Amino acid sequence: KNFPNGRQIGFLAQEVEAVFPELVSTDASGYKSVNYIGVVPVLVEAMKRQQKQMQAQKWQIESQQRRLEELERQNARIGELEAKLAALVSARR
Repeated sequence: KNFPNGRQIGFLAQEVEAVFPELVSTDASGYKSVNYIGVVPVLVEAMKRQQKQMQAQKWQIESQQRRLEELERQNARIGELEAKLAALVSARR
């Protein structure tokens, strides 16, 4: 088959075939090969989806951060009001 010497890097054809059988060919000897050109659009689409998910997560984190800051402000204000109330109660005794 004239396979190159040394370690090779790539997809396992059997794994690709399980998900995208149209990207794998099997020759008469049973050797499988992956159509790497056909893998590119699949990977690009996966990256696009991942980017959308990451952007949605970024927006969610920013929203939660704003909400946390607002709650911290409210908590500080409640603390101030509690202190004033405690001072008023002490002054009346």
